[in-house]
Amino acid sequence: MLEAICEDLLQSGEYNVCTTSDQRVTLSDISGLEVIDVASPNQEWEMFQKLARHRDGTIVIAPELDGILFDRIEWLEQIGLNRLMSSAKAVRTCADKWLFYQFCLEHEIPTPGTCQCQDEFAEDFEFPLPFPFVIKPQLGAGTTMTAVIESKESWLEFSSRRTTEDDFPPYLLQTFLAGEPVSIACIISPDGKRIEWCPMTKQLFEGLEYRGGIVPCESELAQQVRGMAEKVVKNLPGLRGYIGFDFLLSPDSDKPVQILEINSRLTTSYLGYRAIATESLVERFIHSEINSPLQWRSKQVQFDTHGKLLFLHRR
Repeated sequence: MLEAICEDLLQSGEYNVCTTSDQRVTLSDISGLEVIDVASPNQEWEMFQKLARHRDGTIVIAPELDGILFDRIEWLEQIGLNRLMSSAKAVRTCADKWLFYQFCLEHEIPTPGTCQCQDEFAEDFEFPLPFPFVIKPQLGAGTTMTAVIESKESWLEFSSRRTTEDDFPPYLLQTFLAGEPVSIACIISPDGKRIEWCPMTKQLFEGLEYRGGIVPCESELAQQVRGMAEKVVKNLPGLRGYIGFDFLLSPDSDKPVQILEINSRLTTSYLGYRAIATESLVERFIHSEINSPLQWRSKQVQFDTHGKLLFLHRR
């Protein structure tokens, strides 16, 4: 995803692009890309601040874990730098799964029942939800430290896998729902006046491990997914740039579409969308003055988390 966005920015010929990179990770050789290797989180944070102060715009690709994404956006906002992303307040609502759950309740947006884990991992813990349920970090990313708890034994087993008492607390407990995971994304212009919607994506998982997706995907519930995402955008001011929405489809339930979370940052689905878009997507969240609508190629793409693409033919 990092390499993809850098390539797209450079291909326009309008920008000089620079990124930090963990020195243990080797990025592809991208002509014109300036890469600064960093050896530690502290060094990366120092370099981030230095680079942001001397650039015309900043796109943050960072996890919600421990509030990292929010902290970066808040810092950019406080010193008045062009963040090319959502406001700090909007990012906080999206990144904090408990705040987002409260937002959904307030605006009557269907989402799985959620409660805070007040007494973490005590052996005599009184479970507020029936088995099975999901446990996840309140400030989490993807399925990191997330598990389906099917019994008290699996609860204790999950507890034993934590390496320290500080592994991404606090936790949330969430009603487990069976269904098909899908996502949708939109791109909101810097002035907030233009909102462009991307096709729905089928998410691929192995257990709880995300493996990529297939885009576009078809469903009789696609219109409801789009309508629910639009309702979130309407009621959550400050969203800008690339926004991803995760849903669960359960056609036979009383709530066939439920939103799981929203990501106010680039997500892996960008790899699929850029493969079927007829033009560069990054221009859409850098410039406000584009008037032509986004166009999509009539093909289907399967993508994985490493950027590999497989072009599919529809029957």
